[in-house]
Amino acid sequence: MTKIKLLTDVDVVWWAETIQADAEVDGEKVTFRYHENPKGVEQYIYDQDKGWIQDYDPKYEPLFDICGQLEINKDSKLGEEFDSEEE
Repeated sequence: MTKIKLLTDVDVVWWAETIQADAEVDGEKVTFRYHENPKGVEQYIYDQDKGWIQDYDPKYEPLFDICGQLEINKDSKLGEEFDSEEE
């Protein structure tokens, strides 16, 4: 039998998370993905013709800003509403 004893607390040294959902942005339904890891963030909008794209219309930036502020996250549920600070 091998005995193992931790000599330090366990730390997270790498993480990555991708969330995906349908949302309504100013009355328009959109499917989005938000991926974040220690190296940065990637944001995608689903386009029926092109698939997942990153060269999306700037009108979706408030959606991704809210994701970046962790208001929309893996624990967010159907029906929740969020207000953008942008006008």
